[in-house]
Amino acid sequence: MKILFLYSEYVPYLDGLLRHLVGDHAATVRVVSWDKNLLKPPNIPQIPGVSFEKRSALTVAQLIKVIEGFEPHIIYISGWMDPGYLKAVKKARNRGEFTTVCGFDDNWFGTPRQRLGALYFRLFLRKFFDKAWVAGARQYHYARRFGYSDTDIAFNMLSCDTALFDTGIRLDSDKDAKQRKFFYVGNFREVKGTDLLADAYRIYRKDLRGSCELICIGQGPLQDRLDSVDGITVLPYMSSSELVQMTSDFDVFIFPSRKDQWGVALHEFALRGFPLLSSIGTGATESFLIDGFNGLMFDIGDHRDLAAKMKTFEEMSADKLVLFGKRSRQLGQIISSELSAVSLISLANN
Repeated sequence: MKILFLYSEYVPYLDGLLRHLVGDHAATVRVVSWDKNLLKPPNIPQIPGVSFEKRSALTVAQLIKVIEGFEPHIIYISGWMDPGYLKAVKKARNRGEFTTVCGFDDNWFGTPRQRLGALYFRLFLRKFFDKAWVAGARQYHYARRFGYSDTDIAFNMLSCDTALFDTGIRLDSDKDAKQRKFFYVGNFREVKGTDLLADAYRIYRKDLRGSCELICIGQGPLQDRLDSVDGITVLPYMSSSELVQMTSDFDVFIFPSRKDQWGVALHEFALRGFPLLSSIGTGATESFLIDGFNGLMFDIGDHRDLAAKMKTFEEMSADKLVLFGKRSRQLGQIISSELSAVSLISLANN
């Protein structure tokens, strides 16, 4: 089987998916991805059976030649934000047979804008995409309103690289509660709640007399908001393997996003066995966080609620913290790179 990915920004968690497509399904894979104006440093892997190409090096005519020369069985397009991808697929379809798959990671809220968008998609874009690949239940409802039947939809689109993160940490039950370490991994932007996290941590330290350190790993325009708060340590963007090493002695993962359609990082650190603290605006909480079971949730944009939940984790007994971590691993194993790969393959067989 041959699979072509027409992707936006390549992200490291795709490594596991690609390895399983090649190893489990004998697929040959080509990936075209954006290489300009990226949110993170490019991190293109070397995977036998997979070739990578830069989007900026390919015109629409060249993309058509890529499709025609490769003769893929599946073309996965990560959305409709790149008109060049759509033009190439439209023209190549006249000369070859393949299944086009669209990825859905948006949550359906039924807003007027979404309803208009669904109508526009049905009228003008539905013809480009034969099948829909969704992250979870919220994205399933989106795809249904875009005109896809149940037989045209597969789940498990987004998985962390489970071979890398399914290592399991052992929380130190003897660690002094005041020496526990909170941590965040991601971009430092408003939509990710970076400013909210900085304000919440300031309240936690000053007003609530909290003592736990906060480590923030990543990059972005709001880094200065973190640098200005006592008790916060900022570390640069790291590869996935470096993250696994660095976070081994941390204790609670915080994900403060104002809006995050999914949030693969929540899967990564649930699978590793960390208690979780997330906003209710994170889509992946539907799979990986049950409030009071393996973590705590706070209201979107409420920095005082976030600060209070940090204090709750500081005061939590060691036994309960360890139990939360074990439960996170249980939830983290619901989705895997293997399931993600076979779900994509299934769309070509329907």
